[in-house]
Amino acid sequence: MKNLKYIAVIILLIIVIKCDTSSSEQTNTSSDVTEKWYTGGTLHKSRISDWKKASEENKLATCADFIANVSENSSMEEMRVSSEKLKSCINEATKGTDQSDNENTTDIAGLCLITMGF
Repeated sequence: MKNLKYIAVIILLIIVIKCDTSSSEQTNTSSDVTEKWYTGGTLHKSRISDWKKASEENKLATCADFIANVSENSSMEEMRVSSEKLKSCINEATKGTDQSDNENTTDIAGLCLITMGF
């Protein structure tokens, strides 16, 4: 009888965990995905040669970190706009030339931030 109680409790826990997991998976919306645009940046200590090969999402998330450190944006939308501008600046400053490939991404980002008025 005691074993039956333990088995019942374990089954209930499995059911609760399973239901909780499936309900949280169902509540993911496209806005959840777009709200995560600022996560996953890995280019903070990279070279421009790495920047050029990276995905646009990685570049944007890295720029979000740079912007967060120098800006007092009042909303995530303003931060995203600034991050997009910084990403474009870095892309433009380094495209079409291999001379900047060994530069630190932070150095080019810093120059862009100064140009952008930060």
